[in-house]
Amino acid sequence: MRKLTAILFLFISFSLHAQLPELIPYRKGELWGFCDSNKNIIVEPKYDSAFQYSPEYKTAGVVLNKKSGYLDSNFQFKRANYCKTVTFPIVDNTIKNGNKYGLMDSSGNEILPPVYDYINFYSNGWFTVVLNGKHGVVDSANKIIIPFIYDFIYHYENGMCMFELNKKFGYFDLTGKVKVEPKYTFATNFENGLAYVRYENGAGGFMDKNGTEYWE
Repeated sequence: MRKLTAILFLFISFSLHAQLPELIPYRKGELWGFCDSNKNIIVEPKYDSAFQYSPEYKTAGVVLNKKSGYLDSNFQFKRANYCKTVTFPIVDNTIKNGNKYGLMDSSGNEILPPVYDYINFYSNGWFTVVLNGKHGVVDSANKIIIPFIYDFIYHYENGMCMFELNKKFGYFDLTGKVKVEPKYTFATNFENGLAYVRYENGAGGFMDKNGTEYWE
């Protein structure tokens, strides 16, 4: 059993009486604010950083003058002071043949033959594996879903999978097809329908699953 630890910042030292609209972080120059899905500005860009709207806590995190906080129901800045650590378990049932790896179930039945350099992730019912130094995706019958041409393939998050090719990042959809071409030098997984991306020239911000970019 291996464990991955993710740090989730939860802003809980507040009380909200009205639900905020769902906000999309919007970048203008070096400052951040919020807009709706039609790019109508809801909160003028004035923050150092802005994070995704949390449906659970009905607010959005921001950084102002290097101080972390959140927006209250009137879009006013409030300080936050709570951090929580959450641990996610990952089961490792690899089998090895020389320098090659496969996978078996809990009963010892082979799922993937030991022919791969490494087995990275299991998500969306598929396995991200490495063959001859290149990443691809196979299903539980060892059928190739995504060819072995990528430098790195991450796990699926919220219906999208990030990949790296020639030092640029793009995304697959749930069918394994390229949804967003690899053109970003920095990118994150999708959360609440948004991912943070950035071009080589430094331009960047949040993007939705259709490739719509929320910055100017």
